[in-house]
Amino acid sequence: MGLITRNKRFHPSLLTGVGIVQQIETETTKSYQGMYNQSFPDRCWSPDGKLTFFTTPCKSSVQTYALNWESFKICKLSLPNGCTGSVVLDVFEDWILVCGVSLTRPDQIFIGHKPGAYPMDMPDSLTGNKELPSTQSLVADVVSFKVEGDMEYEASLIFPKNPSKKTPLVVAPHGDPHSVSTDQFNAEAYFFCQLGYAVLLVNYRDRGRDRGSRD
Repeated sequence: MGLITRNKRFHPSLLTGVGIVQQIETETTKSYQGMYNQSFPDRCWSPDGKLTFFTTPCKSSVQTYALNWESFKICKLSLPNGCTGSVVLDVFEDWILVCGVSLTRPDQIFIGHKPGAYPMDMPDSLTGNKELPSTQSLVADVVSFKVEGDMEYEASLIFPKNPSKKTPLVVAPHGDPHSVSTDQFNAEAYFFCQLGYAVLLVNYRDRGRDRGSRD
């Protein structure tokens, strides 16, 4: 089955036997882990039909990319200020609507406009820069570790800033090859941090990493 684009059919020779693109060139030096999204926005095309915008897990984050159907290159959209990841919601003419995410503050809606130029900056926030006051006391970090004789693991650590005593830890592995803990705001983690706990969201064998970490 070929992948249908807005204007043409994706050539089957570019796919492997399991339907994975053999090679994707990126227009940035940052790692691209692959496309693991379950759906696309109803409007995900650039005005000229050459770009498809999509969001996918990328290790412990969610990132928005544009796929160029002429060069087959992947372009990562720039992140809004204060955000570690983004989710594309809508594309209309030269405007793109994006949800900026972070583990230390609730999601924010941003809109960007830059005719004919991608990747675009996301300068304007529709929701402002409001934060829940207590989230300013939280810190988030991504840690990687490898168990001897086993695969590499990655986890998101959320913890209170400047704790007054030793911080107890809540570990939450997802344990599923078809799910992933990302950097989207997590109300449960926020709740435990307000009680003085640190929360470790462990990812392994997940969809946001490349095939080598799943086999």
